Amino acid sequence: MMAAAIGQVDEFVPMEVEVKMSAQKDAEQGKVAAPDNANGLLDIGENSLPSQRHLTLVNLGLTMHSKCPACLGTELCEDIQDGHLRINKDEDLSVDSHVTIHQGLYQTSTPVWIKSFVRGDRFVSFEENVCLNRTGKAQCDVKKVIKDSFVAQAATFKPDRIKQQYVVAHNDPSGVRSVACATNSLMEQFQDATFDPGDVSLAARAMFYVALTVYPEINNLRFLTNTKSESYFVDLVGVCGRIAVFSNPGTPLTYVIKTGDWHQRAGIALQLFYMIDSFMKEDDSVFMIYSGFNTSNIYINNEGRVVLVDAHYLSFIDKESIGIEYEIPEGDLCNSDCLDKFQNELYSASPSPLQDAACRRASTMTMNIMFAQLCQHVLSDLPQHTHQPLHSGKATGLMHSPPIEQSSNIQSALKECVEETVWSGRIAAAEELKEILSMYANEHGPNADV
Repeated sequence: MMAAAIGQVDEFVPMEVEVKMSAQKDAEQGKVAAPDNANGLLDIGENSLPSQRHLTLVNLGLTMHSKCPACLGTELCEDIQDGHLRINKDEDLSVDSHVTIHQGLYQTSTPVWIKSFVRGDRFVSFEENVCLNRTGKAQCDVKKVIKDSFVAQAATFKPDRIKQQYVVAHNDPSGVRSVACATNSLMEQFQDATFDPGDVSLAARAMFYVALTVYPEINNLRFLTNTKSESYFVDLVGVCGRIAVFSNPGTPLTYVIKTGDWHQRAGIALQLFYMIDSFMKEDDSVFMIYSGFNTSNIYINNEGRVVLVDAHYLSFIDKESIGIEYEIPEGDLCNSDCLDKFQNELYSASPSPLQDAACRRASTMTMNIMFAQLCQHVLSDLPQHTHQPLHSGKATGLMHSPPIEQSSNIQSALKECVEETVWSGRIAAAEELKEILSMYANEHGPNADV
């Protein structure tokens, strides 16, 4: 068995959400229907805005912007000062001790998630590290000393140096995900997506460092938001101090699993497979690895498209660092032990020949990792495969209750996708599942023209 998925986010259903499971376009009601089964789109009704009586203005002081540049950034601070961000404090969506999450409104009518990193211990460790570096003491006015510390120095952002900073920031080598196979070219792309043209000030470098190492999901989302027209991840609206604002992702997949019919769920499953394909092939310079697949990390937006809400478990691989594409030796199987061993080598905090080799094998191995996680923790409804329990108490996968005529084929393919029994069996099983899903991923079923 593979290890349980990581980075799980508890399920919540947006307030007053209206979910319409129809494949017919209804322009009068502003709904967006599935135009074709290749994209596997769903028609999801728009999320109602949070009730005005529950909303209060976000106090700029609560963002801890006064700590900047020992912060995530400042691009939203002026809007917050002008009263353009409101928060619903009555509903706390938080799932761990590092952050608080609330729904809110940005610019009067845009529903958002507001994520605060103020109460977590990562900033405490970060400040202690900076203070010790500059003053030899664990406490100091971090705002005053940070621009003279290692944090703002250009040399800090060399790939090998930044990996070490991840370990310091997280006290955990597994925090190296974002930059596991970082190259100078990839680090430059990160900086280009962060800095305003010509702004390489010490303050800008310090904030980039925080977003890259203390809470890397901010750097990941900023990079995706600024470089890709469609990333499959929630959009980063902006940050101020130690809070971040994200687009509201829509309806939880867990809700759709419980209410959607087979054709609708097949469309979403097909999107998830296409998403992995796009991670590996879409961009000319990098590909992406996502190792946080589970039913609670996936949402469906108002256009019926899949959205991932947790970018912490996202890694970027510079394609130039790979060279010749690696192939698993014929006859070898790669299941849980093999995949876990590869991830341990890939995410090692200390550069080594093993990590270099893992980076060169990443294109093939990470495809296997993502398919195995997707099949086990999201798609499968088989009892031997684990899921985050739904509120009903029953663990249910997206591909539950398939048509009788395909049930046996689907179960066999899901088993092979999770735990392959023949060489390259997982990749073949994923292709078989895509074929089956493409027959059902619209309201007309398997006899529809595609």
